[in-house]
Amino acid sequence: MNEEIFALGQRLRNGLMALSHDSLIRLKGCEAKSGLSIYALRLGLEQGNKFSADGLPICRIAIIEVLAPVESVAEAYEDMKARVEWDTSCAESKSVPLSLQSNSSSSSSGGVKVHYTRGKAGWLVPAREFLFLSGRVPPALLGLPNYNALIIVHKDYSDDDLPASSLLPKSLTVVRGKQNSMLVLEPISANRTKVTYLVEADAKGMIASLLPASLVDFLAGDGLVLFLSSLKARAEDKDEDESLSIEEIARRRFEKKLAKENSKNRPDLEDVLASKAELLEMEKMMVKRIATLQSPDDAALRKRIEHDLKKTRENLKRAK
Repeated sequence: MNEEIFALGQRLRNGLMALSHDSLIRLKGCEAKSGLSIYALRLGLEQGNKFSADGLPICRIAIIEVLAPVESVAEAYEDMKARVEWDTSCAESKSVPLSLQSNSSSSSSGGVKVHYTRGKAGWLVPAREFLFLSGRVPPALLGLPNYNALIIVHKDYSDDDLPASSLLPKSLTVVRGKQNSMLVLEPISANRTKVTYLVEADAKGMIASLLPASLVDFLAGDGLVLFLSSLKARAEDKDEDESLSIEEIARRRFEKKLAKENSKNRPDLEDVLASKAELLEMEKMMVKRIATLQSPDDAALRKRIEHDLKKTRENLKRAK
């Protein structure tokens, strides 16, 4: 594990500790549809509105619950190539082909990757781009009690003296900002994950340098975490794969419905399976999936889905 990634994780852990003290954080807002909650540190901390004295000037903490396993959320988050497909704030995202061995301070590069993202421009401000190292940190090394958690740390890698800057020269129309973040994924159950995201940033650029720091924080802060609602949708959609059994698909859809309705009374699973509309939708989905499985390598998967399709049609007859 890269030492810089570990050191950043230790520093951002201050934000996790602040969550347990109401005097250190304030709720800035909630997104009702996705359940995203956004927090800021209270002004007046000894180091200012930062995770640490040497931290970046804008920081946020966000929490959201995702109806998907921890690893499914992690895979969606770490797939930089596909990020533009689901993150509406992202204009470009890719992995940078860089050998960390060229940077002496990052010689122990096991599991660490270098990524590039570019956001979309606003009405009055140019787009921001970011370069960062990415790596996973064992929760035990950060002193977290939940050893089943998965932690992904992104460390800014945009300094001019680093190798990545020579591979991706600065553009005249895009401002290169700085950003550090930590994503903490904690399993609530096998198919439910609590996501805590801590991020700090420096917007850079001429406009940001002319405005008061509090105003820059107000204008740019929340935008750093809004992508989590899209990540939730992406992970939940990816997790509901057509190759799952009919019972498992119904169970996962049922859990999503419960989360939306915030219901305290859980009806029997058979009641969900008995829904004619649900069964018709699943039948259509599986027929479409079978049509794409023509390779001999797909024979086992095709046989499994055909078996589930047969069961679905039997349930449809009873539902009629």
